[in-house]
Parts: sequence; C-alpha cells; structure tokens
Amino acid sequence: MTEVGPAPEVTIAPANEASWDDLRAVFGTRGDPSRCNCQRYKMQPGESWASVGTEELAFRLREQTDFGHPESATTSGLVAYLDGVPVGWCAVEPRTAYRDCCSSPSSRGRAETRTSPTGASGP
Repeated sequence: MTEVGPAPEVTIAPANEASWDDLRAVFGTRGDPSRCNCQRYKMQPGESWASVGTEELAFRLREQTDFGHPESATTSGLVAYLDGVPVGWCAVEPRTAYRDCCSSPSSRGRAETRTSPTGASGP
C-alpha cells in the first residue's frame, strides 16, 4: 500500500499583505512576467516594455499593490502560497483599471466606460 502524505496547504493573501520578494519569486527572473510586472494592459499608448523599462514597470506594480503594508485599505491583487512558498499571482481590479479592456470584444454590449469607478454597468 502506498502511503499518502498530508495534502499541501494552499493559502491566498491580498498583495498588500505579501512581500515584494514573494512576488519576485513568482514572476522569476526570465521571460515576460519578469519584464512586464503585470503592467501590459495598463501601459499608455506609445509605451512599450523597452521604452518604459522593467524598473519603472516594477515601481508601478509596487505602487498599485502596496506590498508589505497590511494596514493599507487598497491593493490590486492576490498572492498564492503552497506550503508557505509563493507560487501564484492574480491581479484583481475593475476592468476600468486596464486601458484596453473597455474596448475589447469581450466588453461589447456593457454599459461601463473607462471612467466608471467600479467597472460596473451604469444606470
């Protein structure tokens, strides 16, 4: 008989309760996540990863999430942990926080606009 150990523990924390080092561990040091810093759909027209730079994109993400400040009233995502090791990131914000989302095909027919405070349909 094969003995099965305890199931791994998955926990989720608001980004402001996580550390910047935790997110760096999730994004890694190579590939798109390490350069983009979850800013691709927040960049302004004419901006690119190359023109803005990785450090500026990382600064923007730190500002949006308020990493390491659990007393903060706002944040922009969640960090997942597997047995205490950071393994995942998910941005959680209204669609209006993302420049291109309100003009994407998936939002056609919705009454929201880029200036809707919650991304919810208006009256």
